Amino acid sequence: MKMKKGIKLLLMVLAVLMVISLVDISYSAYRNDAEYLTKAFYGPFAYRDEIYVLSDLSTFPTENDTDVLDYIHEDISDFFTVKRLFYKNMEGLPELIGDETDSERNYLKVRMETDNYAAKASELEKSGAIDQVVEQFDEFIIWECKEKHYGLEELEQRGVDDGYELQRASLDQQYVKNILEAYENTELRQEDFRRDNTVYLLLAGTADMSDFLREHYQGVYRVPGTSEGYIKRNPHFYVGVLFLEDGKLYFCNYENEVEGQLKDVVLERIKIISEA
Repeated sequence: MKMKKGIKLLLMVLAVLMVISLVDISYSAYRNDAEYLTKAFYGPFAYRDEIYVLSDLSTFPTENDTDVLDYIHEDISDFFTVKRLFYKNMEGLPELIGDETDSERNYLKVRMETDNYAAKASELEKSGAIDQVVEQFDEFIIWECKEKHYGLEELEQRGVDDGYELQRASLDQQYVKNILEAYENTELRQEDFRRDNTVYLLLAGTADMSDFLREHYQGVYRVPGTSEGYIKRNPHFYVGVLFLEDGKLYFCNYENEVEGQLKDVVLERIKIISEA
């Protein structure tokens, strides 16, 4: 009797392993290499060994769209891939669209409910676009790359329209300039995102971009080439990435440890986010 139970248990284990194997094969059949590096749909993602960040500095009109190049997937390194596969199929994932005139794929369109635009972080750095943005804005945002969900009642009590407003804190221009002046090597590396850390984006602008939108976009931001009915949202102007791990702060990669007064100021702003 015990032997029969042992054989039955063994067969059940083999069946589960076979299902996992088949799921993995099915998943791999349409998965290329576009993958989010954080638990946030607005966070950096990897594609063809390059790291892309949301950036509206360079957009392209709809007539230049390529076919779908890839779908951006979540991190598939854990067991819950099996569960995710059953409720999130390919069509539900963000699509990557290229510019037909851009063979290097320096800029991509991320198509979800609305279009967002992404650029290679290395290209933004090389082109001088980041320095240009830093001079244009007086205020900047530290934005936590993590999905948090708040109920409508809680948002109303807190006096905000969406949860993203609770994941941001402002940082003055001078501190941003100090960070950029202190570190020449701002290369982003995939392995740094795999560590047990908290990731923050450093973006140009403020948590409430209403004044900027009114001044530059008649109150509604429309990416060039999109329809008149484009949904209002804040534009993204990438500056860098901050990593927080074991009380230490790093800018863009783990060679750049932020210390002293600059660290204190940034951590003070991050504390506002963590206590929100």
